[in-house]
Amino acid sequence: MDSSFQIHANWIQARRKQDTDQREYVKERSTSHISCTKWQPPAAGTFKINVDASVFPGANNFSIGMVMRNYACDFMAARNCKISGEVSVFEAESVGVCEALSWIKEMQRQEDEIIIESDSQLSVNAIRATRINYLEVGEVIESCKQLLNSFHKVSVVFVRKMRTR
Repeated sequence: MDSSFQIHANWIQARRKQDTDQREYVKERSTSHISCTKWQPPAAGTFKINVDASVFPGANNFSIGMVMRNYACDFMAARNCKISGEVSVFEAESVGVCEALSWIKEMQRQEDEIIIESDSQLSVNAIRATRINYLEVGEVIESCKQLLNSFHKVSVVFVRKMRTR
């Protein structure tokens, strides 16, 4: 078989496996707090960092914003940054999680229990996956995994974006 056809066949097989894994993950998590549409405060003694990215088509930059709150919903800190480069939303959201993890380290809060919430299910699933990520953002995902593994009480979760009308 021609190598390009073999590569394509392998890609299709990998996508089918990924789709199956994704359906199982969503089914498994559908009854948990992760599927909430309204912001929920973390447990006492825990902090939450909500992270989001903005990408504007045609612009040669993207923005990331982060807000940290405690269990009483008190504002603790915020950070935003503008980064050069034209990227996909997936890459921008993944970079956002990586920036949030770096921020925790900069604030020297490695020992605190912190939940990072992102509305990018694709990014969160890639970061939490045990397999190697060969996508265009693989390096970013691997950086996130390494940072996340350096913490004991930090987690990354998906939360649906609340729709406003």
